[in-house]
Amino acid sequence: MEFVFETPYDQKTLTIMARALRKTVRRKKSIRNRILGVIVLAVLGFLIWLTSGTDKLYFNQVLNVALFLGLAAVLLFEDRINGYLVAKRTMTGVKRYRLTFQQEQFLAKTNLGTVELEYRNLEAIAETGTHLVFLFRNGHARICDKRTITGGTLAEFRTFIEARTSLQIQKTR
Repeated sequence: MEFVFETPYDQKTLTIMARALRKTVRRKKSIRNRILGVIVLAVLGFLIWLTSGTDKLYFNQVLNVALFLGLAAVLLFEDRINGYLVAKRTMTGVKRYRLTFQQEQFLAKTNLGTVELEYRNLEAIAETGTHLVFLFRNGHARICDKRTITGGTLAEFRTFIEARTSLQIQKTR
């Protein structure tokens, strides 16, 4: 049995992949970082509040507001930023992926070439509303658009991939 997915690698897809990584493999680290970010945001907010009573605008007030807004933006748009950075680092010439899942391995094919991937290197599998994300031990990921499956149904693929990897598919938003 062979299942094939065709997935465009665009900003939306890479954002979904970054969110899946954050919510599964990097969950503990992400929670710690967000708690730290909120604490720093609160301290900066307090500093802004303390210095807001003066009549003149001082450099430290402007700096505190800029830091506050920058950190808030990073906390709110973390997944989009990570997806953007991945696109800038690794996506030269790659617009679509074709993932072919076979009995012993799966293949990732792009216009640049084909890579053989082994099921035993997977750390987790995440499922969103429209995509399946395959997360590897080295922090890399591959993503499949569920709407483009050929070779069987999505239910058959879930059964197949859970049997091949011994991993449960984790639901994420």
